[in-house]
Amino acid sequence: MKIKVKNLGMLRQAEMELGDMTIICGLNNTAKTYTTYTIYGCFDYLKNELELAVSESKLKELVERGTAQIDLLEYEKTVLGQVQAGLKKYIPAIHRVLGAQEKLFLDASLMLDDLEFKSNKDIVDKKVKFGKEEAFVIQFSKLENESILSITLTLQEENLTKFPERIIKEEISDVLKTIFINGAIPKPFIASVERTGAAIFQRELDFNKSNLLDLLLQIEKREPDVNQKFFLRKYESNYPIPVRQNINFIRSIPEFLNQESFIQKEYPEILENFNHIIGGELRVVKGGIFFVPHSNRTLRLSLVESSSSVRAMVDIGFYLRYKAQKGDILMIDEPELNLHPKNQRLIARLFARLINIGIKVFITTHSDYFIKELNTLIMLHYPDDRVKKIAQEEGYIVQELIDPTKIKVYIAKEALVLVAGNKKKTSVHTLKQADIDKNYGIEVETFDTTIVEMNRIQDSIIWGS
Repeated sequence: MKIKVKNLGMLRQAEMELGDMTIICGLNNTAKTYTTYTIYGCFDYLKNELELAVSESKLKELVERGTAQIDLLEYEKTVLGQVQAGLKKYIPAIHRVLGAQEKLFLDASLMLDDLEFKSNKDIVDKKVKFGKEEAFVIQFSKLENESILSITLTLQEENLTKFPERIIKEEISDVLKTIFINGAIPKPFIASVERTGAAIFQRELDFNKSNLLDLLLQIEKREPDVNQKFFLRKYESNYPIPVRQNINFIRSIPEFLNQESFIQKEYPEILENFNHIIGGELRVVKGGIFFVPHSNRTLRLSLVESSSSVRAMVDIGFYLRYKAQKGDILMIDEPELNLHPKNQRLIARLFARLINIGIKVFITTHSDYFIKELNTLIMLHYPDDRVKKIAQEEGYIVQELIDPTKIKVYIAKEALVLVAGNKKKTSVHTLKQADIDKNYGIEVETFDTTIVEMNRIQDSIIWGS
């Protein structure tokens, strides 16, 4: 999949290809976070808000006959156009995703290229019930490897005039998205750079929300004619959507503790590696989320009492344990946040394991330690006997090694680009793809230049000019 963006903050024009691991590096204020949040919002919109339409004639057939069929091979021809139309609706909302002023993003654009929406070969068997005593029942079925989706609608006679057309369209759309969208667009989970605060201030935000609702109820009782929308606008959150998602995720953790991710079922050692990085275990008990350090298992620390590194990893840890699914994309703004260099290396090895079991990873980073550890994993991927021995001695395992073709790295910087509408290249802020060599790893000039300069200064101090 190729992603093209224009006029996104400092980023004038850029094109990037999504890899199993995608990394954006660069100086501060070069739109790395804006790019990440915008792509997250796009994927989230296509997975959750986009509606794949069913024709009115097909809906009429379903109501009148109680059954209808959709030829998926024919429908397949319409999906790309519907997705592109959905993207046009998403673009005007980019400023809301970023929590920024609308006027700053009037010329922003985002396009997805090289998308293929093929119907998957999976079995479909879904039954949805509405109302008391199953007043409405809609059932979907598709046999494995077949291209016909069968829909059956059961309505009690007295409910024919109350047919919930809107709901039925939504249910059909959800099934069609499962068939067509799931394989082409990954389900995103994001950990924003503000995640440390989200972990500890969630209760206070809930308290403020509760106070606002109480205020509105009191106003309604005393002054029913007062425009409550005024108060809602006054207290409306301007946080970027990824930050709100982090808050909502932390808030909802007690609701999904009975679930298991495929990692917990099939790769529990990955969760053990995560616990090793944070130096303990995250637990949910009555009263909230607590951290139990390996150094003292009788100790139970609240998130406020825990280190900033633990708070920065809370949502990532619970996602891996309870929510992760194959085909997801885990998006993290600065995964090195508050981590010691040793743990920055370990988190790089953890992410390498994730991409090797089917989870895509998309990050921004300022960490040279992180990149250098990825370079080690790349260089170990095609080992001779000597390199195999080094890997064994240093504790690396095959599951951590990275095929360099799986990684795409981009540097946010100023470079010569042929801007749309111009005849000559001009210098603008863009994303420049970094070279990746199987023998040497990733070339990240923004880090290399700084390190060379520091070495030069120190050499001058030690040895003279």
